[in-house]
Amino acid sequence: MEIGIIGCGNMGTAFIKQLSQSYSLHLCDRKKKHAQKLAETYGCKAIETMEEVAAACDVIFLAVKPKDFNELAKMLEAHVKKEALIVSMLAGVSYEMLKMHFSVAKPLRIMPNLPVHAGRGVIGVEDDVEFTEEFRERVRSIFSHLGSTYFVSEKELDGFVALTGGGPAFACVFLEGLIEAGIKLGFKAPLAKELAEKTVEGTIALLEKEGMSTQAFRFMNCSPGGTTIEGIEVLESSGLRGIVMEACQAAYEKAFQLH
Repeated sequence: MEIGIIGCGNMGTAFIKQLSQSYSLHLCDRKKKHAQKLAETYGCKAIETMEEVAAACDVIFLAVKPKDFNELAKMLEAHVKKEALIVSMLAGVSYEMLKMHFSVAKPLRIMPNLPVHAGRGVIGVEDDVEFTEEFRERVRSIFSHLGSTYFVSEKELDGFVALTGGGPAFACVFLEGLIEAGIKLGFKAPLAKELAEKTVEGTIALLEKEGMSTQAFRFMNCSPGGTTIEGIEVLESSGLRGIVMEACQAAYEKAFQLH
């Protein structure tokens, strides 16, 4: 299977890093030298024109800026293979727009988050009643090197972006708080960073391994009258939960405005 990636920016590069491990990739970017350098680094082919990518590939990822979509679509639509998978990660470009421009192909609208760089991303795919389970499994297989794939309705997609797109940054704010707490408690910054990261990493690993709820974990971690419950009381009295919910709501409302 030949895969094309048009647009080699931040997210495009993340896809190149992960997909090049298993697939033959064709890269195209307006910055030709940048595409060539990535091709040399990851063992891919740098292609001069988008039309050549469309003619050669079974799957094409569109990772350009949303404002360039109409121009790109006009250049590609006459060249894409019949039944080729056209995967758009462009905010503001609807699934209906993709179907209108790529009627002979199979368009797909996705919303990946930044951890795809590490192969641990969360990818939202706008679902369609016409998708068969066989087709969904094909998509999951292609995306398996990037992280976990979820099919969600158009109505759910903005909420998905708010939670999984903003979530990593929100989690980093909390992680920074732990690191700074470590520094305040007397640890040097590099060690405080390592301790905080390992603490969060271990917590997630245990939750996944045991299949327990976060509440069950907290109760297990809090001894009666102990140190942890004292800290929990501070977090609760500061309204941390509500603040996190408000942050996600703000991200959701902004995503809705960008339609």
